[in-house]
Amino acid sequence: VTDAALRAPLAPLDPTVLRTAQAAGLEPLLAEVLRARVSGVDPHDPALLSMRLELAQRIATLEVQLTATEFECDCVRNLLYVVLSDYEESETDRQLSWTVASLAVGAAASIVGASWDLANTTATTPVAEDAPLWISIGGAVAGAGLGAIVLARLPREVTYVHEHNLLRPLLRGDDPELLYPTFVFRMLTLPRAGGRSPRDELLEGFEERIADEVPPERRELARALLFGEGGVYDPSLLALHQELLQELGAALDALARDIDLLARAVAIALEMDFDPTPPLAP
Repeated sequence: VTDAALRAPLAPLDPTVLRTAQAAGLEPLLAEVLRARVSGVDPHDPALLSMRLELAQRIATLEVQLTATEFECDCVRNLLYVVLSDYEESETDRQLSWTVASLAVGAAASIVGASWDLANTTATTPVAEDAPLWISIGGAVAGAGLGAIVLARLPREVTYVHEHNLLRPLLRGDDPELLYPTFVFRMLTLPRAGGRSPRDELLEGFEERIADEVPPERRELARALLFGEGGVYDPSLLALHQELLQELGAALDALARDIDLLARAVAIALEMDFDPTPPLAP
Protein backbone atom coordinates (compact mmCIF):
# COMPACT_ATOMS: atom_id res chain seq x y z
CA VAL A 1 0.00 0.00 0.00
CA THR A 2 1.46 3.35 -1.07
CA ASP A 3 -1.66 5.53 -0.88
CA ALA A 4 -1.33 7.78 2.19
CA ALA A 5 -5.05 7.58 2.88
CA LEU A 6 -4.83 3.80 3.07
CA ARG A 7 -1.57 3.74 5.00
CA ALA A 8 -2.99 5.83 7.84
CA PRO A 9 -5.27 3.06 9.23
CA LEU A 10 -2.31 0.65 9.12
CA ALA A 11 -0.03 2.89 11.18
CA PRO A 12 -1.01 1.49 14.61
CA LEU A 13 -0.16 -2.09 13.57
CA ASP A 14 3.11 -3.70 14.60
CA PRO A 15 5.77 -3.96 11.82
CA THR A 16 5.78 -7.75 12.22
CA VAL A 17 2.05 -7.83 11.57
CA LEU A 18 2.40 -5.58 8.51
CA ARG A 19 5.23 -7.76 7.18
CA THR A 20 2.99 -10.83 7.37
CA ALA A 21 0.11 -8.94 5.72
CA GLN A 22 2.44 -7.83 2.91
CA ALA A 23 3.71 -11.37 2.40
CA ALA A 24 0.14 -12.62 2.18
CA GLY A 25 -0.92 -9.83 -0.20
CA LEU A 26 -3.49 -8.73 2.37
CA GLU A 27 -2.27 -5.21 3.09
CA PRO A 28 -4.63 -3.39 0.63
CA LEU A 29 -7.67 -5.38 1.79
CA LEU A 30 -6.75 -4.91 5.46
CA ALA A 31 -6.29 -1.18 4.91
CA GLU A 32 -9.71 -0.90 3.24
CA VAL A 33 -11.42 -2.77 6.07
CA LEU A 34 -9.69 -0.68 8.75
CA ARG A 35 -10.47 2.57 6.94
CA ALA A 36 -14.15 1.60 6.75
CA ARG A 37 -14.06 0.70 10.43
CA VAL A 38 -12.65 4.05 11.57
CA SER A 39 -14.73 6.10 9.16
CA GLY A 40 -17.97 4.91 10.71
CA VAL A 41 -19.33 2.77 7.87
CA ASP A 42 -22.39 0.78 8.92
CA PRO A 43 -21.09 -2.57 10.25
CA HIS A 44 -23.90 -4.31 8.37
CA ASP A 45 -22.96 -2.77 5.03
CA PRO A 46 -22.76 -5.70 2.56
CA ALA A 47 -19.53 -4.42 1.00
CA LEU A 48 -17.83 -4.21 4.41
CA LEU A 49 -19.16 -7.62 5.43
CA SER A 50 -17.85 -9.07 2.19
CA MET A 51 -14.38 -7.58 2.76
CA ARG A 52 -14.29 -8.82 6.36
CA LEU A 53 -15.31 -12.31 5.28
CA GLU A 54 -12.66 -12.36 2.55
CA LEU A 55 -10.02 -11.14 5.03
CA ALA A 56 -10.93 -13.86 7.54
CA GLN A 57 -10.93 -16.61 4.92
CA ARG A 58 -7.60 -15.58 3.44
CA ILE A 59 -5.97 -15.39 6.87
CA ALA A 60 -7.29 -18.91 7.54
CA THR A 61 -5.48 -20.24 4.45
CA LEU A 62 -2.08 -18.95 5.58
CA GLU A 63 -1.62 -21.62 8.25
CA VAL A 64 -2.57 -24.31 5.73
CA GLN A 65 0.09 -23.11 3.27
CA LEU A 66 2.74 -23.05 5.97
CA THR A 67 1.77 -26.48 7.30
CA ALA A 68 1.89 -27.96 3.80
CA THR A 69 5.42 -26.66 3.30
CA GLU A 70 6.54 -27.96 6.70
CA PHE A 71 5.02 -31.34 5.86
CA GLU A 72 6.94 -31.53 2.58
CA CYS A 73 10.16 -30.59 4.36
CA ASP A 74 9.59 -33.31 6.97
CA CYS A 75 8.76 -35.88 4.27
CA VAL A 76 12.04 -35.25 2.46
CA ARG A 77 13.94 -35.49 5.75
CA ASN A 78 12.27 -38.83 6.43
CA LEU A 79 13.25 -40.08 2.96
CA LEU A 80 16.84 -39.09 3.66
CA TYR A 81 16.63 -40.85 7.02
CA VAL A 82 15.54 -44.05 5.25
CA VAL A 83 18.40 -43.79 2.75
CA LEU A 84 20.95 -43.21 5.51
CA SER A 85 19.46 -46.00 7.62
CA ASP A 86 19.74 -48.41 4.69
CA TYR A 87 23.36 -47.36 4.25
CA GLU A 88 24.11 -47.95 7.94
CA GLU A 89 22.39 -51.33 7.78
CA SER A 90 24.52 -52.36 4.81
CA GLU A 91 27.62 -51.14 6.65
CA THR A 92 26.64 -53.25 9.67
CA ASP A 93 26.16 -56.27 7.40
CA ARG A 94 29.63 -55.66 5.91
CA GLN A 95 31.23 -55.49 9.33
CA LEU A 96 29.45 -58.65 10.41
CA SER A 97 30.65 -60.51 7.31
CA TRP A 98 34.27 -59.53 7.89
CA THR A 99 33.99 -60.32 11.60
CA VAL A 100 32.76 -63.83 10.81
CA ALA A 101 35.57 -64.22 8.28
CA SER A 102 38.13 -63.11 10.87
CA LEU A 103 36.81 -65.60 13.42
CA ALA A 104 36.73 -68.37 10.82
CA VAL A 105 40.33 -67.75 9.73
CA GLY A 106 41.55 -67.68 13.33
CA ALA A 107 39.66 -70.85 14.22
CA ALA A 108 40.84 -72.66 11.08
CA ALA A 109 44.46 -71.71 11.73
CA SER A 110 44.20 -72.90 15.33
CA ILE A 111 42.63 -76.22 14.33
CA VAL A 112 45.15 -76.91 11.57
CA GLY A 113 48.11 -75.91 13.74
CA ALA A 114 46.92 -77.96 16.72
CA SER A 115 46.15 -80.99 14.54
CA TRP A 116 49.55 -80.80 12.87
CA ASP A 117 51.28 -80.51 16.23
CA LEU A 118 49.28 -83.45 17.61
CA ALA A 119 50.14 -85.54 14.57
CA ASN A 120 53.83 -84.79 15.05
CA THR A 121 53.75 -85.86 18.71
CA THR A 122 52.38 -89.28 17.80
CA ALA A 123 54.34 -89.79 14.59
CA THR A 124 57.60 -91.72 14.59
CA THR A 125 58.99 -89.23 12.10
CA PRO A 126 57.70 -85.66 12.78
CA VAL A 127 57.00 -83.58 9.68
CA ALA A 128 57.95 -79.88 9.59
CA GLU A 129 57.90 -79.42 13.34
CA ASP A 130 57.88 -75.60 13.02
CA ALA A 131 54.85 -75.61 10.69
CA PRO A 132 52.19 -75.44 13.45
CA LEU A 133 53.88 -72.36 14.88
CA TRP A 134 53.96 -70.63 11.51
CA ILE A 135 50.37 -71.62 10.83
CA SER A 136 49.29 -70.06 14.14
CA ILE A 137 51.27 -66.90 13.40
CA GLY A 138 49.80 -66.68 9.90
CA GLY A 139 46.27 -67.20 11.25
CA ALA A 140 46.79 -64.48 13.85
CA VAL A 141 48.11 -62.04 11.22
CA ALA A 142 45.22 -62.82 8.85
CA GLY A 143 42.71 -62.46 11.67
CA ALA A 144 44.20 -59.13 12.69
CA GLY A 145 44.08 -57.91 9.09
CA LEU A 146 40.44 -58.88 8.73
CA GLY A 147 39.72 -57.22 12.08
CA ALA A 148 41.28 -54.00 10.80
CA ILE A 149 38.96 -54.14 7.80
CA VAL A 150 36.01 -54.43 10.20
CA LEU A 151 37.10 -51.34 12.13
CA ALA A 152 37.86 -49.23 9.06
CA ARG A 153 34.85 -47.33 7.67
CA LEU A 154 35.28 -46.76 3.97
CA PRO A 155 32.59 -44.30 2.80
CA ARG A 156 30.69 -45.58 -0.20
CA GLU A 157 28.83 -43.49 -2.71
CA VAL A 158 25.08 -42.97 -2.34
CA THR A 159 23.07 -41.83 -5.34
CA TYR A 160 20.23 -39.52 -4.35
CA VAL A 161 18.40 -37.32 -6.87
CA HIS A 162 16.11 -34.49 -5.74
CA GLU A 163 14.96 -32.37 -8.69
CA HIS A 164 12.35 -30.83 -6.37
CA ASN A 165 14.74 -29.22 -3.90
CA LEU A 166 13.39 -26.75 -1.33
CA LEU A 167 16.91 -25.48 -0.63
CA ARG A 168 17.51 -24.24 -4.19
CA PRO A 169 15.12 -21.23 -4.15
CA LEU A 170 16.69 -20.08 -0.87
CA LEU A 171 20.13 -19.91 -2.44
CA ARG A 172 18.90 -18.13 -5.59
CA GLY A 173 16.55 -15.74 -3.79
CA ASP A 174 13.67 -16.41 -6.19
CA ASP A 175 11.28 -19.28 -6.83
CA PRO A 176 10.23 -19.37 -10.50
CA GLU A 177 9.30 -23.04 -10.20
CA LEU A 178 6.88 -22.23 -7.34
CA LEU A 179 8.32 -24.91 -5.07
CA TYR A 180 6.95 -22.84 -2.17
CA PRO A 181 3.53 -21.27 -1.75
CA THR A 182 4.06 -17.61 -2.65
CA PHE A 183 3.11 -16.45 0.84
CA VAL A 184 5.63 -18.79 2.52
CA PHE A 185 8.48 -17.78 0.23
CA ARG A 186 7.73 -14.09 0.79
CA MET A 187 7.77 -14.70 4.54
CA LEU A 188 11.22 -16.26 4.18
CA THR A 189 12.62 -13.45 2.00
CA LEU A 190 10.98 -10.25 3.26
CA PRO A 191 13.27 -8.37 5.70
CA ARG A 192 12.23 -8.06 9.31
CA ALA A 193 12.38 -4.81 11.24
CA GLY A 194 16.13 -5.29 11.79
CA GLY A 195 16.79 -5.51 8.05
CA ARG A 196 17.55 -9.25 7.92
CA SER A 197 15.22 -11.88 6.55
CA PRO A 198 14.82 -15.51 7.67
CA ARG A 199 16.47 -16.46 4.37
CA ASP A 200 19.57 -14.41 5.28
CA GLU A 201 19.81 -16.20 8.61
CA LEU A 202 19.30 -19.61 7.03
CA LEU A 203 21.98 -19.08 4.39
CA GLU A 204 24.40 -17.88 7.04
CA GLY A 205 23.76 -21.03 9.06
CA PHE A 206 24.08 -23.21 5.94
CA GLU A 207 27.48 -21.74 5.11
CA GLU A 208 28.68 -22.29 8.67
CA ARG A 209 27.62 -25.93 8.48
CA ILE A 210 29.33 -26.43 5.13
CA ALA A 211 32.52 -24.74 6.39
CA ASP A 212 32.55 -26.97 9.49
CA GLU A 213 31.86 -30.29 7.79
CA VAL A 214 33.21 -30.08 4.22
CA PRO A 215 36.91 -29.68 3.27
CA PRO A 216 37.64 -26.45 1.34
CA GLU A 217 38.47 -28.25 -1.89
CA ARG A 218 35.07 -30.00 -1.94
CA ARG A 219 32.79 -27.13 -0.94
CA GLU A 220 31.81 -26.05 -4.45
CA LEU A 221 30.85 -29.61 -5.32
CA ALA A 222 29.00 -29.90 -2.02
CA ARG A 223 26.98 -26.74 -2.73
CA ALA A 224 26.14 -28.00 -6.24
CA LEU A 225 24.77 -31.21 -4.74
CA LEU A 226 23.03 -29.71 -1.72
CA PHE A 227 21.31 -26.88 -3.59
CA GLY A 228 20.97 -28.55 -6.98
CA GLU A 229 19.26 -31.66 -8.28
CA GLY A 230 21.37 -34.10 -6.27
CA GLY A 231 23.56 -36.87 -7.61
CA VAL A 232 26.32 -38.98 -6.04
CA TYR A 233 26.71 -38.15 -2.36
CA ASP A 234 28.93 -39.53 0.31
CA PRO A 235 26.99 -40.40 3.50
CA SER A 236 28.29 -37.46 5.53
CA LEU A 237 27.18 -34.97 2.87
CA LEU A 238 23.77 -36.62 2.64
CA ALA A 239 23.47 -36.31 6.42
CA LEU A 240 24.36 -32.62 6.05
CA HIS A 241 21.53 -32.21 3.54
CA GLN A 242 19.17 -33.63 6.13
CA GLU A 243 20.49 -31.19 8.75
CA LEU A 244 19.95 -28.22 6.42
CA LEU A 245 16.36 -29.32 5.86
CA GLN A 246 15.95 -29.56 9.61
CA GLU A 247 17.07 -25.93 9.96
CA LEU A 248 14.63 -24.93 7.22
CA GLY A 249 11.85 -26.79 9.03
CA ALA A 250 12.63 -24.92 12.25
CA ALA A 251 12.51 -21.58 10.40
CA LEU A 252 9.15 -22.49 8.86
CA ASP A 253 7.81 -23.52 12.25
CA ALA A 254 8.80 -20.11 13.66
CA LEU A 255 6.69 -18.37 11.01
CA ALA A 256 3.51 -19.79 12.57
CA ARG A 257 3.89 -17.23 15.35
CA ASP A 258 3.76 -14.38 12.81
CA ILE A 259 0.51 -15.74 11.37
CA ASP A 260 -0.97 -15.93 14.86
CA LEU A 261 0.12 -12.33 15.51
CA LEU A 262 -1.57 -11.17 12.31
CA ALA A 263 -4.83 -12.92 13.14
CA ARG A 264 -4.81 -11.56 16.68
CA ALA A 265 -3.95 -8.01 15.58
CA VAL A 266 -6.74 -8.00 13.00
CA ALA A 267 -9.23 -9.32 15.56
CA ILE A 268 -8.28 -6.56 18.02
CA ALA A 269 -8.30 -3.85 15.34
CA LEU A 270 -11.78 -4.85 14.21
CA GLU A 271 -13.17 -5.35 17.68
CA MET A 272 -16.49 -3.54 17.98
CA ASP A 273 -19.96 -3.84 19.38
CA PHE A 274 -21.23 -5.76 16.40
CA ASP A 275 -24.47 -7.64 16.12
CA PRO A 276 -24.28 -9.87 13.02
CA THR A 277 -28.08 -9.69 12.72
CA PRO A 278 -29.11 -6.42 11.05
CA PRO A 279 -31.81 -4.44 12.84
CA LEU A 280 -35.34 -5.18 11.80
CA ALA A 281 -37.02 -2.63 9.59
CA PRO A 282 -39.78 -0.66 11.41
